[in-house]
Amino acid sequence: MRVSHKENPFHHIEQWNGMFFHLAKLSEVGTYLLVRHHVGQPMCDTLKHWCNMLETAEEVKDLAE
Repeated sequence: MRVSHKENPFHHIEQWNGMFFHLAKLSEVGTYLLVRHHVGQPMCDTLKHWCNMLETAEEVKDLAE
């Protein structure tokens, strides 16, 4: 779900809450929307670091599921 919605971030995402599916925010399913700069370096080193940390954390969660 997380990987497929990176390419389609505006799709409605639903998440199972144990009883039924509810509309979920991107952050609830481990996805974020990154708007890059138009010119120059697309991402600063700090932002790259945070993106990598988030991706690693979500991959660990994916494997656990």
